[in-house]
Amino acid sequence: MGSNGRVSYCVAVSDELLGDGAPVPFQGGLAAGFARAAELGFDSVELHIRNPASISPSTLDELCAAHGLRIAALGTGLEYSLNGNSFTSPDPQVRRTTFERFVQFIELAARCDAVVFLGLCRGRAPAYREVGAYLDLLAEELRPIAAFAAERRVSLGLEPIVFYLTNLLNTTSETLAFLARPAGSPTCTSPTATGATRAAAPSTTIWSPR
Repeated sequence: MGSNGRVSYCVAVSDELLGDGAPVPFQGGLAAGFARAAELGFDSVELHIRNPASISPSTLDELCAAHGLRIAALGTGLEYSLNGNSFTSPDPQVRRTTFERFVQFIELAARCDAVVFLGLCRGRAPAYREVGAYLDLLAEELRPIAAFAAERRVSLGLEPIVFYLTNLLNTTSETLAFLARPAGSPTCTSPTATGATRAAAPSTTIWSPR
């Protein structure tokens, strides 16, 4: 939904070449992706970025102005799939790096008025019996991120993800239960449809500071 209350038609774009199996239709160049999105009638894009510090906000402003698009969201899954970062890594330094990268994502999103998705960077538990402990760790690691996002007036989207990609939060009910945890869990609002949840329940939960 756009800021004017109208439905916004969005498509994923990345500077990276990710292959046919990736849920990103336009790959290998932001300029070409923006142009193609506008040509096909989309009014917004979701950027899938490997390194947010490498993206110039002024370049994004120029692309949006040139093609009449806005940036609806930042996808963060490449931090996990390409960079190996996650909030539940057993390595504290990897968790710290993930936090620092999400600070950069949130800063960029604040500039673009975009949502930041918390996707594959949740990681995965090595065995089903450890899922509870990994969800506890995920909640602990996300609280400072949620607090920083609230300060910057940026919404965070937490989506259920298909079971063959992660074993953490595969369904809407699991995701809502996770967000309902006490002791600093952010407010849960605005479930919205997304194509990234194919075999799970089709919703994304938005953590909004507003």
